[in-house]
Amino acid sequence: SECAPIVSLNMDKYYKDDAIGLPLVGTEIKIADVGEDGIGEICTKGDHVMLGYFEDKEETKKVLIDGWFYTGDMGYQDKDGFIHMTGRKKNVLITKNGLPIDGSPFFYASFLGNQYAAPNHIPSQNNNRMPEMCTIHHPVRKKPQVPIFRFK
Repeated sequence: SECAPIVSLNMDKYYKDDAIGLPLVGTEIKIADVGEDGIGEICTKGDHVMLGYFEDKEETKKVLIDGWFYTGDMGYQDKDGFIHMTGRKKNVLITKNGLPIDGSPFFYASFLGNQYAAPNHIPSQNNNRMPEMCTIHHPVRKKPQVPIFRFK
């Protein structure tokens, strides 16, 4: 990973279910290129950020600018300092019928592992079995499953 070990964390007693947590001590966060909706690219700076990609100066120049690592994650930081991730800048999946969709929910679900994220296969009009909704169940907090995305 470009940032080791992590950038933010939801703590045991101080957390927000819809956030990826608060920045760790020694971690700087900024939101770059903020749009009218308040969402921009999440950037981080600190000793946890890599020096660069091995033998790939061109790719390094694209993501490390003035010491800031541009993560490719889109989101915002709320008034309490929590970071909220809303998508990815580049993760686009192409469905069987050629429709481009935001692949972020699939990537988020994969980080949580199969026991916490399960795609619900709802047959569409053309009977393909593309996951149309994914729900997350937190094993400790015992809250009801929360849909994290749904295709319309």
